[in-house]
Amino acid sequence: MATAIRSRAMTLGITAYLGLALLWDLLPQGAHLIVEGGPPSGTVPDWFLLLAFGFAVESFQEETLFRGFLQTELADRYGEWSAVVLLAGAFSAAHVGYYPFSAWYLFAAGLVYGWLRKRRGRLLVPSIPHGLLG
Repeated sequence: MATAIRSRAMTLGITAYLGLALLWDLLPQGAHLIVEGGPPSGTVPDWFLLLAFGFAVESFQEETLFRGFLQTELADRYGEWSAVVLLAGAFSAAHVGYYPFSAWYLFAAGLVYGWLRKRRGRLLVPSIPHGLLG
């Protein structure tokens, strides 16, 4: 019973995080609509290519490095949760130059992606939200 409640709470927390992260990504576009009075530039093929890049290149490479290789190695040496937290910090630091003022968001994303990898044991599971939000 307690395990089912914890699992449900974790699922709800991750769903809420992903929803807030998606909202965080969409807020600048909404602000652009209000300030500039029109939609942001970019056509449907541009958005499709960006999404394809997010999955095929960015998500695949980063998840293979951070969760596939480093998380496995660090978990063997320091334990699973220590590896997840250490790599969330490294993941956040690796993105600071691209997304200023969002270190907390990226650290939280790293925690969620690491937990998903730990929980499911597959790289595909954290790659999906990473590709959508990355």
